[in-house]
Amino acid sequence: MKRILLALAVLGLFLGTGLARAGQVEISFMNWSSTEEVMRPILEVIKDFEKENPGIKVKNVPIGVGDIRNQFMVMDLGGNPPDVVQLHGGDAIYVYHTGALLPVEEVFDKAFTDKFIETFYEETRADDVHAGILWGPQTLTFVCNIQLLKQLGYSEPPKTLIEMEEMMKKGKETIPDLIGFQLDTTVRTIGFAHVWSFMNAFEYEVIKGKVSKFNSPAMVEFGEWIRRMVKLGYTLPGKRFGEFRPMAANGRVLFCFDGSHKGQMKAFNKSLTDADYDAMFQASPLPAGPNGKHLAAPDDHSLAISRKSRNKEAAAKLVAFLSTTNSALSKYHNPCGFLPPIKDYRAVAPGCFEDASRQGTLKFAVPNVVIPPYGPNYVDIAQEVMTAVQEIITTDKPVKAILDAYQPKIQDIIK
Repeated sequence: MKRILLALAVLGLFLGTGLARAGQVEISFMNWSSTEEVMRPILEVIKDFEKENPGIKVKNVPIGVGDIRNQFMVMDLGGNPPDVVQLHGGDAIYVYHTGALLPVEEVFDKAFTDKFIETFYEETRADDVHAGILWGPQTLTFVCNIQLLKQLGYSEPPKTLIEMEEMMKKGKETIPDLIGFQLDTTVRTIGFAHVWSFMNAFEYEVIKGKVSKFNSPAMVEFGEWIRRMVKLGYTLPGKRFGEFRPMAANGRVLFCFDGSHKGQMKAFNKSLTDADYDAMFQASPLPAGPNGKHLAAPDDHSLAISRKSRNKEAAAKLVAFLSTTNSALSKYHNPCGFLPPIKDYRAVAPGCFEDASRQGTLKFAVPNVVIPPYGPNYVDIAQEVMTAVQEIITTDKPVKAILDAYQPKIQDIIK
């Protein structure tokens, strides 16, 4: 396939000239942003795109976040996938390996991809290419309710998991219905991404390449820790991490671990002002585990172009607009609580992203991201890991025996 030169896309993008002016083309955009209230400003950005590109009409295809990967793959097998799809970074890599997506390098040139913050761009790497453009950065960040901490007599966030546990113990004794921390233990890839940072706090890069250390002594210690967290009531088992958000927004969660946290809190508590948020919450490094590392994990949204798209050039223009323009950054990324995807965000969208919460994420979390074992077997790995976690937190079986049973399954998958 001939390389689609970004110069053409950008020329059309900013001058309003379509790549094909004979008549209007329609491209479809499958996304979950338009299904969630906090992200619905995406519809305004799409309108702006259509105004600047009158030769292109965007058909919005809203699909829930939990269904979008499978729905896209079903449509791809049927020969009629959307032109552009929103996927989590790991899912984009997984879908790319099925042959359904165009690599970024076939669509955009290096001058365009160099616009993006390196950590975010690398999160969609699939071997020697990239599966998508990292569009909605929301690096999972440890966020403390500092009002609750002060109420419990603490002046600063915990630096270690041991300190964190001590604070949660006091919190539970003082406020019986207090939830210690937000942790998704569901059997799904998002649940795996949520647990990943805590796993690595015990066994760094527990699964990487063709090596799994899932049943190491350090991982046994992790298993004992997460079992204790559930049994002592410091977190709620079987909850999607989004289910913690309404409780956190109303001051019932001591430690949050979330992405686009400010936007989410304001969505669930309409009376929460920016000043209220800053007085209640503070981004901090994830407390260090036995290995002494303060880690983070990605939970970012990407944009990918279908290999079967009949309007790849128009699709490329939409991706460029949604990820790099003032309209996208000021109307979508900033109010929705995302991080800026591009390096020169201050020039493109002056005054945006300057709040203490996101600057804290850029400082404490983004530089410490440990990318999960993304690849063609990512879904299978996540399934086995989280099934093991479920067995740990719902039974009294020896943790070592559980991990020993799952280690060969994971090793077989990654080989």
